[in-house]
Amino acid sequence: MEFHMNAWEYNLLRESLTLVDRHELEPAHVHHVALLATIIFDLTQSIHQQDPSARSILHSAALLHDIGWSQSSSGKGHHKVSAAMIRDFSWASIDRLTVKMIASVARYHRKSLPSTAHEDYTSLPQTHRATLEVLAGLLRIADGLDRSHRQRVHTICAAMEPSLIVLRIQGERGLAPEILGASRKKDLAERALGCPIIFEEETW
Repeated sequence: MEFHMNAWEYNLLRESLTLVDRHELEPAHVHHVALLATIIFDLTQSIHQQDPSARSILHSAALLHDIGWSQSSSGKGHHKVSAAMIRDFSWASIDRLTVKMIASVARYHRKSLPSTAHEDYTSLPQTHRATLEVLAGLLRIADGLDRSHRQRVHTICAAMEPSLIVLRIQGERGLAPEILGASRKKDLAERALGCPIIFEEETW
């Protein structure tokens, strides 16, 4: 599938990459997670029916989800730190609501699911919360599929069965750790998409 960026998408990518260049400690990992996240977005588009701007928000959040590591050697709470760094960045071309969406998607790439007890969630308009859950759910899966940070998953195919999503994971042999990582983080995506997700390994 071929994509052409409009001016907004170009500016979002350009400014996101500025943050990556400044703060990301493992650029290969976040670029790979961004690739996997957008692949899964495209494969499941018939279910979530999100528009292209949501895809760009997901891509940006995936690129930025780990920048909080730069402020914490232990990584503790880095998802929240990443969100704060995204919100605090001096975005030149991107509106504040989009920035809040990117920050929130990055914040929910790990740990607890979106909740009305969280300001990151409740500060968003009601109409945007469902989109947040879809995008963060897909990011959690993509991040799990690079659990090793070695980019061992090469691509993903999908089979949409009645009330079931089957994601076929292709890459190097021995992808059990990556599939386990994704399986442990699929809870939000299943909630947002309204059906179970299973993973099948297909080695080349």
